[in-house]
Amino acid sequence: MVVSSRNIFEVTSEFLEKHLVQFYQLDKVELGQESWTLKNWEKSLDDTGYKLFCCLSKDEELIGFILVHSIVQMQQAHLLKIVIASPFKRLGIANKMFILAMEDLARLGVNNCYLEVGIDNFSAIALYRSLAFTILTTKKKFYKSGKSAYAMQCFFGGLPQLNLSD
Repeated sequence: MVVSSRNIFEVTSEFLEKHLVQFYQLDKVELGQESWTLKNWEKSLDDTGYKLFCCLSKDEELIGFILVHSIVQMQQAHLLKIVIASPFKRLGIANKMFILAMEDLARLGVNNCYLEVGIDNFSAIALYRSLAFTILTTKKKFYKSGKSAYAMQCFFGGLPQLNLSD
């Protein structure tokens, strides 16, 4: 699948309201017990600090999303989720969504991003390293499951250039 800028966009509150259950279901399928509840998703509708970007297939099927919480006064973003439907993983979609989201946040004055990732999520760690993230520390028993996580951070000056084919 070729991903172009037409497939990835920032989600409006109207779009999220209309497709809320799809986001919730994809989150639940891909993240299991670490997913958000429907109530968490509904709460995000009311918080202006959340930014959600998604990728749709040609048939307008939700195949992935990235959710960040921006703290513009601190010039910082917290990457909360990158979720890609299993059949579409390892196609570069997460990378492209992340770069588009960070470019958007940079225009608002944000200059760095931090995240937590499971210490055994090797593919995600590799993705984040390719995006100039470095490990800051380990957070013991960070997840509901009791698993530990790495806290990672990147500054936008180190991001690769986005090359979306149209």
